[in-house]
Amino acid sequence: MDNNFRSGFVAIIGRPNVGKSTLMNHLIGQKIAITSNKPQTTRNKIQTVYTCDEGQIVFLDTPGIHKAKNKLGEYMVQVAERTLKEVDAIMWLVEPSTFVGAGERHIAEQLQKVGVPVILIINKIDTVKKEELLPAIDTYRKICDFAEIIPCSALRGKNTQDIIPSIFKYLPYGPMFYDEDTVTDQPQRQIAAEIIREKALHALDEEIPHGIAVAIDRMKKRPGRSNIIDIDATIICERNSHKGIIIGSIGALIMGSALFWMTPFRAWQAPLMSLLIIVSGTLGALVMSSVKRSLGAVRLDTSMMLTRGALDRMEMLFFSAPVFYHSTIFLFMTK
Repeated sequence: MDNNFRSGFVAIIGRPNVGKSTLMNHLIGQKIAITSNKPQTTRNKIQTVYTCDEGQIVFLDTPGIHKAKNKLGEYMVQVAERTLKEVDAIMWLVEPSTFVGAGERHIAEQLQKVGVPVILIINKIDTVKKEELLPAIDTYRKICDFAEIIPCSALRGKNTQDIIPSIFKYLPYGPMFYDEDTVTDQPQRQIAAEIIREKALHALDEEIPHGIAVAIDRMKKRPGRSNIIDIDATIICERNSHKGIIIGSIGALIMGSALFWMTPFRAWQAPLMSLLIIVSGTLGALVMSSVKRSLGAVRLDTSMMLTRGALDRMEMLFFSAPVFYHSTIFLFMTK
């Protein structure tokens, strides 16, 4: 192997939703880490590998560093901060702003302790005017000693060509950690599960993402179609109210229509009543969610001697049951 070959580990850190996974996917040229406009999309430390004639870089895409609000958040922050002690260089992604919040200052404090080269990546430069960029660079230069500062747009691929050469300057000489064909240490099932979760992040309500996980039950090549893999997966959600959103109103409507023979309704009446339940239940969940926010309560039963979350599990029923009852009386039982 060439004596000038460099190799090492590089952590990609930053606040949630700053574009870490988008940048990593762009640099290696493949989609490995899932992306979303919702914070904390990345839950685990994901390793991807970039190999060229000059050397090999193992990128560690970490969950966003932030002030944790729950056990899941605490775990993700611990993963991110632990990664800083295991790498040869760090890329810190920020947005082009002159405002440095408490979260950024917390990250700067952590970086001062690790003693490795830090490359500041000012991402999303396509969202600001050129004259706004220099003040942002000057602001961040004052809070931490950076090896280099590179403004770019990971989404647009703007100015990203300078990142890889800059990283290699700070890596030690050494052999490959992975063979040159490897692009990630993630198993195929994990990648498939994360892509399914990404689609859920894009399609579902903002309150859902942290409450779901995806388990791959089966992956099998379709007979006679070697390029198609059939995947059976289970989406796991932590609240009953999430199930209806994930399954979808259409699925509930079909189920209600198909089971009309078990009800006193006719075939054409069952779909209408199913739709009524879906709409009233969804509105009920939205109203109850608004009430909890206005009261500053996480759960309705916070101060009651009830099983944890008991009332929350019935929030859709509070609205749909009375509407269903009175609609049935009015539409089908009155003369």
